Amino acid sequence: MTSPIEGYSETEPVTALKSSQRKGSLVWRRLKRNGLGLAALTAILLLVLTTGLADWLSPHRYDAQSACLSQPPGYCQGQLFLFGTDQLGQDLFARTLKGGQTTLFIAFSAVLINLLLAILLGSLSGYLAGMVDFILQRIVEILMAIPRLALLMAVAYIIESYTKGDYWSVYLGIVGVLALVNWAPQARIVRGRVLALREEEYIMAARAGGAGDLHIMLKHILPNLTGLLIVMATLALPDIIILESILSFLGLGVQEPWISWGLLLQQETIPNLAQFWWYLSPVFLLFLTITALSFLGDALRDLFDLKAQA
Repeated sequence: MTSPIEGYSETEPVTALKSSQRKGSLVWRRLKRNGLGLAALTAILLLVLTTGLADWLSPHRYDAQSACLSQPPGYCQGQLFLFGTDQLGQDLFARTLKGGQTTLFIAFSAVLINLLLAILLGSLSGYLAGMVDFILQRIVEILMAIPRLALLMAVAYIIESYTKGDYWSVYLGIVGVLALVNWAPQARIVRGRVLALREEEYIMAARAGGAGDLHIMLKHILPNLTGLLIVMATLALPDIIILESILSFLGLGVQEPWISWGLLLQQETIPNLAQFWWYLSPVFLLFLTITALSFLGDALRDLFDLKAQA
């Protein structure tokens, strides 16, 4: 039987979990030699750190108003405004970081739910096959046939009508609707990988040795999905961030007194951006985040060599 890790002998006993761990270590060593991927990872970690510490990094509260109305970056009345102020005299640095905190929190939560649904339903569909696969794939096809943005807006409007501004209700509603419109394509990808894995010799040997389905799934199938899931999550994050920003921009997502990048884009959009150029700071961080995640996802896909597995 061919070893799943290059450099291992055919006689060396390597479990799927150990193989996955060794492969993860190999990917990390390769990533450190990939300048673009490492730069993207560094940028993302810095963004997560700065937005997570938004309340401590900014000298002003994100909702505090001042007499410095629409001032460019710099000092005003003895106070420093790194990104300038908006029409209400609010510090754009504080608001941009706070908005990023909310957007990233929602995006990571939605991607986590996406992965859980993709793992559960995709694995069941691919491993059990038969009628289970048929039913789940018809559900996936129905969801993928509906225009995603239309479905997103319709469900978000329904949720927004019932949440009545409560933060956790809005948060759970947005996360739920983002997960609803994104899990189906990921489940199909997981299904395809599981269909290939279930025919591997070590899986057939485990089944012949009396191993149950649950044991095979936990010990052999899932560890071999690790690379795929990491890449899927990284590539799904930019999509989720854009969708959340669209919802908030249209008034169907996060609303005051809470803010997100999408809501900031709605509030700071004014006709004369050439004069008030510093209002675009949320756009810059949004662009930087999406670009870094896209580069990191592409780098991880190449490092995990998923194209060769497809």
